[in-house]
Amino acid sequence: TVHKDAVIDGNIEAAAKIGNVYYNKFSTAYAEVEEGQTLTLLADLELADILTLDKAITLDGNNNTLKSTAARAINVDCAGEVTIQNLTIECSSATQRAVNVINQPATLKLDNVTLTNHRGGDTVNCYSDSPEYLIRAMLELIENGKRPKFYIE
Repeated sequence: TVHKDAVIDGNIEAAAKIGNVYYNKFSTAYAEVEEGQTLTLLADLELADILTLDKAITLDGNNNTLKSTAARAINVDCAGEVTIQNLTIECSSATQRAVNVINQPATLKLDNVTLTNHRGGDTVNCYSDSPEYLIRAMLELIENGKRPKFYIE
C-alpha cells in the first residue's frame, strides 16, 4: 500500500513505513502510527528538532542513522512501552542527551542501538523519583548480556 504522500517513480521512494504502508516523510508516518505498531525507517533521518515519542510504539531504525542537531535527540514522553531498535543515534556537539525519558512510568527498551554522543551530557537520561524504575532498567540490560553504566544524581 502506498500512502498518498509517497513518491512513485518505478520504485517507491520512502522515508518510513508502518506495516506495508509507505511514507515519504517521517513526520507523516509518525503522525499516523498508532500505539502498539512498529514504525520502520527506510533511510537515514536528519532532525534539527527533538523527536518526541509520545506513543507506545516500536521505532525500528532498520540499521539506519538518526542524526540530530537538537538539544536532545529523542524525548520519550508516554506512559507506555517504547522500544527503539536497530538504530544509530548520532548527536551533534549541540546535543546534551541522546535519549531523554521525561514521563513515568514509561518503559524504554533499547535493542541494538548505538549512541554516539555529543558535548558531554547524559547519553540516556531518566527523570525518575522511583529507584525501582532505574533498577528494572539496569537488570534488563544485565539479563540481555549488556554492561550498563548509569549516572544517578
